[in-house]
Amino acid sequence: MSRSLQRQLLFTTTCATACVLGLLGLGIYFLVRHSLLAGFDAALIVEARALAALIEQGNGAIAVEYEPQQMPEFLPGRHPQFFQMWLQDGSTLLRSPSLRQRDLSDTPSRPDGASWEVRLPNSRNGRAVHIVFAPTPDPNHATTAPSETVRLMVARESGELDHALADLRWLLLASCLSAVIVCAALLRLLVSASLRPLRGLAGDIRAIGEMDLKRRLGTRELPEELLPVADRLNELLERISAAFAREQAFTADVAHELRNPLAGLQATLEVNRSRPREREAYEKALDKCLAIVAPMQLMVEQLLLLARAQSGRLIAQRQAVDVRILLAESWTPFQAQAASRSLRVLWDGPETCPLATDCEQLRMIVRNLFDNAVSYADEGGEIRITIVCKASAATLMVSNTACKLSSGVALHAAEPFWQGDPARAAIGRHCGLGLSLCDRLARLLGGQLTIRVDPGRVFTAELRLPKLETSDGGRPEGPEA
Repeated sequence: MSRSLQRQLLFTTTCATACVLGLLGLGIYFLVRHSLLAGFDAALIVEARALAALIEQGNGAIAVEYEPQQMPEFLPGRHPQFFQMWLQDGSTLLRSPSLRQRDLSDTPSRPDGASWEVRLPNSRNGRAVHIVFAPTPDPNHATTAPSETVRLMVARESGELDHALADLRWLLLASCLSAVIVCAALLRLLVSASLRPLRGLAGDIRAIGEMDLKRRLGTRELPEELLPVADRLNELLERISAAFAREQAFTADVAHELRNPLAGLQATLEVNRSRPREREAYEKALDKCLAIVAPMQLMVEQLLLLARAQSGRLIAQRQAVDVRILLAESWTPFQAQAASRSLRVLWDGPETCPLATDCEQLRMIVRNLFDNAVSYADEGGEIRITIVCKASAATLMVSNTACKLSSGVALHAAEPFWQGDPARAAIGRHCGLGLSLCDRLARLLGGQLTIRVDPGRVFTAELRLPKLETSDGGRPEGPEA
């Protein structure tokens, strides 16, 4: 099920706002409650201290100067207050008239100045405070006896306070809910406005069709957070456009490479079909057709191998290989062609160079490099084959003179069907797949193929391969230069 980013943002921000407002409301409620309870308990403490001042001690006895009319709040009535005093032995010293011979719950274990919620004798909720004091000595009846400790408990109804706190709770709850609703409405507008650039970017992407791959997304008015997305999409469009261009160029190159050989085959067959001929003429025509088909078959095989390498279906089977021996074997088919063109071949490197790699794929790379060098070197020119064998890697360089390419143009030499001659004078012999196949196979072997044009019009293909372990975990034996 698809999810809406706008709804998700609105839901999360509304929940976060509700949580913040709820915590704020709880904080306000508990602060106000603590303040009101502290004031309520402070008033009870004041009354308790006032009652304690009425108790005096002299001649070993405790005198009470309490007059009920002086403190009418402790008289029976609609909302009376209560107090009760106890001596050290637990006997009642004095109780308020509002108790009517009833007792407050005695809590001798509570500390001096403690306050708590209590159930009053009239079955209402209230709060009580507890103090412990020594009676004031009577100045007219001095005594040396130690003062007796008196405990006093004062209680009062908390109904008004409870109602006030309940009203505060409902007020905070209603305020928080109203604030959440208002914030949700505002957040919806803000989120919708904030997502407008994203919707615009989505519209621009939707408007790009198959024929508009060169079109790019505008980034001038996008917010900072969407700039990386637009940049990556533009890069993706660039790669897609380049892939389409390569596909079109590939189709055109294949058609171009096949057109002339097929036209030659058709012309040869039509000529021989036009009238009866001798056996030798037919054999000559068949030989000509085979000569035309051979490069076409090679091109198809290279295309299939290149496709397998690009799709990852080609797997390297590593084994011990001596690069110098493999180079000598691969050069044998090209000796006659090099001699016919009076090419000088120079070898440079150690007598042996052990390597763990795929022998057949390396042989294919080497043969393509040799074929390229022999075919494009100038008549009477020079080919140099160099081997550099180190502990970590082996490097093979094949160079030929009389290169007609510039350094910038040579960078495209590994592209499929690319040829340095725009007129394709070598058509039927080279189709521009050799170096591209070499580049793919080199990467498959964990190496790298570099094409460059050195000073003096020298074309150099440099193949660097790492010295990896063989499939059995060992390394090929042999000295290293």
